[in-house]
Amino acid sequence: MWRAKVVKVARRLPEMKNSNRGNKSNRPGQSSQPGEPAGQQQGQQPQQQGQQQAPAAFIEKLPDDGDEKGWQDLYAKLGRPEKIEDYGIKPPEGSDGTFLNTALGWMHESGLNKKQAETVINKFNEYAAEQQKSAQENIANQNAANREKVIKSWGSEVEANTAILQNAVQRFFPDAVIEKFSTAGLLNDPDLVNAVLAIGKALGEDKTVTVAAPGNAAEKDIAHRMWPNMQ
Repeated sequence: MWRAKVVKVARRLPEMKNSNRGNKSNRPGQSSQPGEPAGQQQGQQPQQQGQQQAPAAFIEKLPDDGDEKGWQDLYAKLGRPEKIEDYGIKPPEGSDGTFLNTALGWMHESGLNKKQAETVINKFNEYAAEQQKSAQENIANQNAANREKVIKSWGSEVEANTAILQNAVQRFFPDAVIEKFSTAGLLNDPDLVNAVLAIGKALGEDKTVTVAAPGNAAEKDIAHRMWPNMQ
């Protein structure tokens, strides 16, 4: 019987040695391999498993498509403000804020937090400013091209037609109308210019054109603003 016990103990010696080695490798200040911190090998595997499992666990917790309350609760946890006013985003100067409040309503409905909403608004403002600048440049270029086209079409009658045109503008086009033409990019539109010229000729302005008196300087300025290069 004692031999059987010895055999059993002998058989367990390798397991005991391996167990002792494992315990030694986990002692403070000792490494399982040269240059490797103690417990690193054992700590790496659970940590990696946890990192791999984290996204899966998060996805499993997402609400169903029809779970409206679940989505609202999730948005709140992710930082969405309670009300659109809590975004704290003010409309740009000169704006009544109608579009901003509408856009913030969309963002709130979509679950955006404050940082996300600020990013979207800033990107939109940058884009809108670039588009406005581009539109103004296009209008200026088109006005210049139209002016050259009109002058070329008049040929030797440029001076006479310009005088008729300016007098017609002084009589029939107030400043507010000129501003509308400018905003629409129609200041030098050939159709508009020739229409005004036709009005002037029909009223006999081609026979009664005189130099504007000093008191009409403001009206003359309006005409020059409308067709600045036609002097």
